[in-house]
Amino acid sequence: IGLSGPYSLLAADYDNLSAIGWNDRISSFKSLNGYGGRFWTDAIHSGSFSDFAPGAIVTYVGDSYNDRFSSVHRS
Repeated sequence: IGLSGPYSLLAADYDNLSAIGWNDRISSFKSLNGYGGRFWTDAIHSGSFSDFAPGAIVTYVGDSYNDRFSSVHRS
């Protein structure tokens, strides 16, 4: 699938990804179970954001977002 390295299953929304040790550590992701959502570059769902679709497989989030996400909301 093109994803490698450390991973975590995010089964909830997180106002601050540092609570689970993932603040500013996301380079790629896979969206499971039909959930889409939004990653933000700052805690508490603020700053720049990137939306993702259900079933998305993103092998690289791009230079603008690499290791910059700090919160997430699934929808």
